Amino acid sequence: MISQFFGAAITALMLFIAFGLLIAFHNITLPIVFVICLFYFAHYLKNKQQQKNTPNYQNGNILPKGVAEDNESYLSFKPKKS
Repeated sequence: MISQFFGAAITALMLFIAFGLLIAFHNITLPIVFVICLFYFAHYLKNKQQQKNTPNYQNGNILPKGVAEDNESYLSFKPKKS
């Protein structure tokens, strides 16, 4: 119980120090963070574009080679007429 308190206190202190250093050296750190964010956003857009270009066999009505399209629904439940 006490060790959890000290762990939380040390974590809060480290975050406080990290933000203090970020503010103190903002002329250096903010451009670096900005460039990192730009690279991350470019990577995100590239992955999003690649996902759009890949065929989706489940939803895109694209069948892989050698697979015939079934028009019958085997899983639909139709009660027998008596």
